[in-house]
Amino acid sequence: MKLRQFLVLLPAMAVLFGSGACAAAQTYPDKPIAVVVPFPPGGPVDTLARLLAGPMSRSMGQQLVIENKAGAGGSIGAAQVARAAPDGYTLLMTASSYAMDPAIRSNLPFDPRRDMHGVVNVASGPVVLLAKTGLPVDAMDNFLALLRERPGKLSYASTGIGTVNHFAGELFKGAAGVDALHIPYNGAAPATQAILAGEVDFFFNNVLSSVPHVQSGKVKALAVTSEERWPAFPEVPTLREAGVDVAISSWYGFFAPANTPEAVMERFAQEVRKALADPQVKDRIAQLGLTIEGAGPQAFQEYVGTEIDKWTAVAEAAGIEAQ
Repeated sequence: MKLRQFLVLLPAMAVLFGSGACAAAQTYPDKPIAVVVPFPPGGPVDTLARLLAGPMSRSMGQQLVIENKAGAGGSIGAAQVARAAPDGYTLLMTASSYAMDPAIRSNLPFDPRRDMHGVVNVASGPVVLLAKTGLPVDAMDNFLALLRERPGKLSYASTGIGTVNHFAGELFKGAAGVDALHIPYNGAAPATQAILAGEVDFFFNNVLSSVPHVQSGKVKALAVTSEERWPAFPEVPTLREAGVDVAISSWYGFFAPANTPEAVMERFAQEVRKALADPQVKDRIAQLGLTIEGAGPQAFQEYVGTEIDKWTAVAEAAGIEAQ
């Protein structure tokens, strides 16, 4: 085909492909949708995915099938989705650690900016600063005083190097001008058990899994990392109220392979928003201590880009080297 003929046909081709994408969106979904959760069953991401799967399956007329593909901090499951066909039938639901991985994983098997696209931000919540019950503090002022009296003597847990708990601890140390020993664990379950058993002194944990332990008195909640006090812990101050200039949000959202049609992603995002508006879903998310989001493909993709930039800068400032 000569160049002039190609240029003449180009507008028609654009219309043809555009109409094809619209037609695909109109019939989507016409088969079950696989939602890959790159973490073990029972965790925060898995909990939210299964909470949404029921109402979304009923509304869309097709099953959302949750597939747990844990490993390598979530990158194994994410890479599987990145390699999938960009048709909306294989999606990823993950957490804010997705935006931290580029800063701390030198061999990440996919590029979060190039190979994936945000679909919808589901919910978010702060990180909660938990202290073991045996620590002789009951508020941020005496906790900070204790850290300054014992530099490098107190320890804090994380769910692994480069996770949100680790980044929160390093941000806290820098902003408060204190030192503490970082003890990384292999996942959320052992890290949580460590703070419950008193093996470590404090732990920055996601709000979703912190609520039951605080309510049962097994740990103390000293501060939250939100801009304002959080509904799940109305009596707990923010770090900024305590004079520590740190604010962190832990978010949960869906992603699709790059080049998935915009109309398909927007259709899925609409169905997520519909499920989030269900009174039972709203109540359950509130009970989990989270707030509903709902940003769609373009806004969520832009937000994730800023998150990747932010955590890369934090890793460099804290001297966290890529593994």
